[in-house]
Amino acid sequence: MKTRKLWAALALTVAATGVAPASPAHAADGLDSVRVYYPSDLGNGGHVLTRLDFVSRTEVVYRSFTVRDVCPGDSLPVRGRVEWRYTDGSIGYGAWRNVTSGCSSSGTSFGDIRVSRTKAIASARVTVCVYTASGGNRGCATSTGRDNQFS
Repeated sequence: MKTRKLWAALALTVAATGVAPASPAHAADGLDSVRVYYPSDLGNGGHVLTRLDFVSRTEVVYRSFTVRDVCPGDSLPVRGRVEWRYTDGSIGYGAWRNVTSGCSSSGTSFGDIRVSRTKAIASARVTVCVYTASGGNRGCATSTGRDNQFS
């Protein structure tokens, strides 16, 4: 009975003021992925898949970070990396992780990648690129990423 009265009072407050009470932030953890098509959308290129897990304002874990060279082969290697944006707008990023399994359906798993900084992290994302043997990126794509619910 007390619960009904509480909800009724809340409904009257919202109706009278037109303002809903603040709700807690929703967790932004979850899957993040991106696909690059190169040289066109013929099915070749690369793919990155991870699960973002924000631990605090300054720490995020990219779980089961996997980079895949998508078949049919274009004779170009694929690499991916983790990236994050600080609350001041600057960008940070990890080292490139190169596919070692060649053109396959499983890709190369790099396990968990933990990013822990002294500055607050606002969001996290991933990038995948098709590149040349000399190291130049030929085509890249970056995910939309996820926001850190702690910042």
